[in-house]
Amino acid sequence: MNGRMSELIPFTHTVDGERLSGLYGGAGPGEAVRATAVLLHGAGNGSKERLVPLLEEFAAHGCRALAFDFSGHGRVPASCAS
Repeated sequence: MNGRMSELIPFTHTVDGERLSGLYGGAGPGEAVRATAVLLHGAGNGSKERLVPLLEEFAAHGCRALAFDFSGHGRVPASCAS
């Protein structure tokens, strides 16, 4: 297993009533991190799930990786005021 995280971990975070839903993974505790990649999906039918293969690839190469759903996409309801 190389000590690397073997799975992507889901997270949610709420700020000002808006919920952010995402996935992260990568180097495990105590491991050196080569870089951190933040992956952003496109508009339309985009969601973080479409980025899972890229997240896994970055994590396999010693990077931390993070992806999240924008407001109104994936598991985040549309509530943005602007």
